[in-house]
Amino acid sequence: MTGRVLRSVTAIAAAWLLSAGVASAQAPVMAVPTINGNSVTFTWSATAGATGYRLDYGVASGAYLGGLTVGNVTQYNVGAPNGTFFLRVVALP
Repeated sequence: MTGRVLRSVTAIAAAWLLSAGVASAQAPVMAVPTINGNSVTFTWSATAGATGYRLDYGVASGAYLGGLTVGNVTQYNVGAPNGTFFLRVVALP
């Protein structure tokens, strides 16, 4: 990175990741995020056997700082801060 702060909404769309939890061997399939200003909506397919989903977030791929359990939904809206961050959706048993 060149030291300048990047607006994250574009970076988020390119940086999202998927991960399967133990609910199923098949990972949720994520659609291209919808971006409106700093609001980003993530949508994914339901996973057989999942009772809910968790969104993990971080500043580097594989280095997640925390997670947010979102329940048994397949869409979630995020107010994206400036910068670059990574997101993955995990199916929960």
